[in-house]
Amino acid sequence: MRRRAFLGGLGAAGCLTIAGRLEAAAPRARIVDKLRDAKVEIMSRVTLSAGAPDETLEVALTGTGMSARNSRYGGLTLIAAPAGARPDAVELVSTARVGTRALATAQQIGLTFSAWSRDNYVVLPGACYAGNRFQSRGPGVYPPLLTEPADIGPNVPTIVPDIPRLAAGDGPSSLVVDATELATPAVALLLPASRLGIIVLVEPTTTAGAMEFSVRESDDRTRAFVTVGPRVPRAVGVRAPGVKTGAAVPPRALSVRLHAFDCADVAALFERLFALRKDVTGPLRLVHELPFSAAFSA
Repeated sequence: MRRRAFLGGLGAAGCLTIAGRLEAAAPRARIVDKLRDAKVEIMSRVTLSAGAPDETLEVALTGTGMSARNSRYGGLTLIAAPAGARPDAVELVSTARVGTRALATAQQIGLTFSAWSRDNYVVLPGACYAGNRFQSRGPGVYPPLLTEPADIGPNVPTIVPDIPRLAAGDGPSSLVVDATELATPAVALLLPASRLGIIVLVEPTTTAGAMEFSVRESDDRTRAFVTVGPRVPRAVGVRAPGVKTGAAVPPRALSVRLHAFDCADVAALFERLFALRKDVTGPLRLVHELPFSAAFSA
């Protein structure tokens, strides 16, 4: 009887362990499936330099939640892990392993959209709304003033200066924005055709450098690529100061938080973005440095 009870306990413990793993994997699988239904693929990319030519490794996340690729210069792994108690979020971790004779000159986590549309809404808080897909005039100087009579009046469409923006017309279209310049280090997208909202949150700076967001559209606007990664000069790579070529280099990990959720309209996208805006960076800490009276006197 005691042995049967003991074995029964082991079986129960095993079932709990398996159930826990399945429960942890369920949100990840739902998110990957939700994105796949909208023809969106999660990917990571790293460029390894060991002379000419450079080598680019790219992996796409599979339903198992892990993908990897190796080469003679190093390797790249992409993992989707649960993001705390958020059922609609995953933590994406891209790890670049660099060989002793190579440098990693670029690393990104991104989304590839195979059914893109001009109707998709793109927001980078404080810098870009509706993709800034407006007509543009003149250089990006302040204050931005219109001088042509045809551009002035109550019925003139929105006109912006030369700021990061997606093209209003045909041809090449892309924008790049530094995460430290945003009100919230995030990019949010609404795909109306799929009623899907996507929010990617990052730490604005990491040990690899300041992060930047990039949005690039195909010329016919049927495909798009949204990426985030450190803004690292090509010659820097991942080696710490004093580490010479030929020495072992620790792997570099890049992490972002991805949310994918049902979203009916732009208002719902902003509501979710506002609720999540401090999830990665944490709450704002107020610093009392200079009284208003002293600032006024100065």
